[in-house]
Amino acid sequence: MRYFRLWKKGEAGEIYNVGSGEEKRNIEVVKTVLALLKKPEDLIEFTKDRPGHDFRYSLNSDKIQGQLGWQCR
Repeated sequence: MRYFRLWKKGEAGEIYNVGSGEEKRNIEVVKTVLALLKKPEDLIEFTKDRPGHDFRYSLNSDKIQGQLGWQCR
């Protein structure tokens, strides 16, 4: 139902970041997804670290919250 608000009030062609405002490390997100899918964590493959490797990502969801009244549960 919350995505209905995007469809109803959002502007065609606009990009809206949907986020909780909570920052998580990449590994936390991957482990959560695996748990939800009931998959083992041994599916995770680590690569050798490299310069510029991202440990986390962050979304700015101000636009969707301000323009459309989106709130994360």
